[in-house]
Amino acid sequence: MDYLVLDISTSAQVGIEDSPYLSWACKKGAKTPEEAYSKAGLHAEYGMVCGLSAFWVKFKIKNDEVLSYEVEPAMTSTCITLEREEETLRELLRLIYGKQVIFVGQNSKKFIIPFLAKRLLSYGFKIPEQIYSAIHSGSIDIMEELACGGVSVMSLRSSAWLLGINDPRSSMRVPDFYELCNRGQTKEIEIFTETNARVAAAVFGNCVLGNLIKL
Repeated sequence: MDYLVLDISTSAQVGIEDSPYLSWACKKGAKTPEEAYSKAGLHAEYGMVCGLSAFWVKFKIKNDEVLSYEVEPAMTSTCITLEREEETLRELLRLIYGKQVIFVGQNSKKFIIPFLAKRLLSYGFKIPEQIYSAIHSGSIDIMEELACGGVSVMSLRSSAWLLGINDPRSSMRVPDFYELCNRGQTKEIEIFTETNARVAAAVFGNCVLGNLIKL
C-alpha cells in the first residue's frame, strides 16, 4: 500500500466576477466584492487549487512492528490560471495511476479530498478509484486522528509542536492566496504548500510510530 500525504492551497477562480458567486456571498454577509472574492477559495464551485504538494511516506516494518519511516517528494505545483490547475490535476492522476493509494492529510476528509474531487469533475475528469475510495471509505485525516477520540481540533502547527516537529511555515489564510495569485507570486504559494505537506508527512509518520495510526 502507498501512503500519499497531500496538501492544497486554494484561491478564487480566475474570472470569478462572471460567476454567480458575488450575489451568493453577499447573501451570506460579505460587505464588498473584494471581501467576497478573497474567501471564494473555500468553495470548490468558485475556487481553484492554486498550490498542490504531495509526499510519499514509506515505512520500514519488521515482525509487524513499524521501525522507521522515510518521506519522499512526489509532486509540487502552483497554479494561477485554470489551464495550469487542469494540468496539475492531470499530473496528480498520472501520479496515482495503477497504484493502491491511501491519501493522508490535515483535514483531508472534509476539505482536501472533496475539493479535489469537485475540481476534477469541473474539468470533465472521471473520479479515479483511489479518490472514490477516499470519499466513501475515508482517507487518513491527521486532524481527526490526533483528536484521540476527543472533540479537540488541532491545527497542523499545534500537532507539529506536540510531536516536536520543526514547522517553519508562515501563517497564511485563503484570502492571502487570493492576493498572491493576483500579484503572480507563485513562489510564496509553492513554499507554503510544500512545507505544509512535508510537515503533515512528518506528523503522520510520528503518529504511526507512536501506534496512534495503524497501517
